[in-house]
Amino acid sequence: MNMNMTDDNMNMMDDNMNMDMNMEMVMTFSDWNSYKLKILFNFWDVTKVYQFVLSCFVVFSLTMLNKYIDFKLQNFIKNYNENSHNYLSKNIEETNYLLNKIPINNNIQYKIIVSIIRTINHCLSYFLMLIAMTYNSWLFLSIIVGYGIGDFIFFTDCQINNNDCCK
Repeated sequence: MNMNMTDDNMNMMDDNMNMDMNMEMVMTFSDWNSYKLKILFNFWDVTKVYQFVLSCFVVFSLTMLNKYIDFKLQNFIKNYNENSHNYLSKNIEETNYLLNKIPINNNIQYKIIVSIIRTINHCLSYFLMLIAMTYNSWLFLSIIVGYGIGDFIFFTDCQINNNDCCK
């Protein structure tokens, strides 16, 4: 097997490298008047103002959904922990007996549900990050406002006080 590079191979490599290096990539926030862009996928091609406004609303809604899923997951974990704690601590004498009677399937089901919900929420978060990386000022503002309003609506006191509602 001959591993020597011929001149033709070198020229082809140079052409490919030049083609890749000549691509322009804008890494600054666009002006506030630009609305024509593709958002992540070919089918999400925005060419008209009403499409852009609708896209900003969709991005805002996705951000609110992200905060809602986070809130519901915290409540699910809180309720699961409260129920298992109440179940185990009714009578101190019965605790060892009850520990042996709790089926392991409940814990595995709980972990599977939490993992699936967290995976969905992480995917949504990365999706929003990629939208922010379009560097469109209005889309970025839609994400920021969505997170702000989502935190305002779905905020709970246990996130500050660290009291028993989160344990």
